[in-house]
Amino acid sequence: MIQACTTRYSLASLQLVCFGDPSNPNIVKIPGNLAQQLNSVFFVGGLACSQSAPMRWTNKITSAPISGVRFEPGTNVVTRVTQGCSPITQPLVVTRAEANIIYELDNKSAVWILATDLGDKSQETISRMGVQIFVGLVIPNSDTADYIVRNLVGLDVQAGLIAIGGKIQNGDRLVFCKRDENTALADMLRISKSLKRGLNGSTSKTGLYYSRIGRGRNLFSNKDRELLMIREVLGDFPIAVFFSNGEICRNQLYTHTGVLTLFI
Repeated sequence: MIQACTTRYSLASLQLVCFGDPSNPNIVKIPGNLAQQLNSVFFVGGLACSQSAPMRWTNKITSAPISGVRFEPGTNVVTRVTQGCSPITQPLVVTRAEANIIYELDNKSAVWILATDLGDKSQETISRMGVQIFVGLVIPNSDTADYIVRNLVGLDVQAGLIAIGGKIQNGDRLVFCKRDENTALADMLRISKSLKRGLNGSTSKTGLYYSRIGRGRNLFSNKDRELLMIREVLGDFPIAVFFSNGEICRNQLYTHTGVLTLFI
């Protein structure tokens, strides 16, 4: 039995498929808070994506920061997150930062570190590559070396600083990442094969795929390439796709990712 539900962090321990409101000022913190309230129950989801005010529906239109569907116990799923990026550095420690500005990494100029990894210290080259370069904030205590991707939104070669689309503080760890069609497809292939191993010979009954709105036709020469790869590796089964403004898996809110969940 599936029931619609709306939550302001007051639900019992249930497995959830969630939809969040990207305009809520606390949306980044909500998945973690929800996981604590629900005793770390597993859930996936995405943020609504709309050109106007996003509207979500349970049994009625809701303005709650997060809403969705709850499943009775015993619903078995396997899930993987595809970042669509490939790290081009080892993890680096933020040694001087303020708000969203990074001055130093491993006690060296942040721009110097980035330029060295790109092989060119000119601002023109770094700016040109900026559309493909992202910052991955390493998730503490992750047993899968997971990270959350943030945009590189500015740099100043003379001052040696970079700016990212999110807050950062001293002691955080990050990696610089590159994203293009080839790296995204390679990572999708990796998680598809990992999911196949996770099925342990079972067949998926159906699936859910939350994909960042910037993926699809905006990243791949064939807008259906991701789904074709899923079918090639995992077989033909019904799958619902939700293009999102942010992706939820466990207690994290991701960006630029795809979250693929298979029901078995």
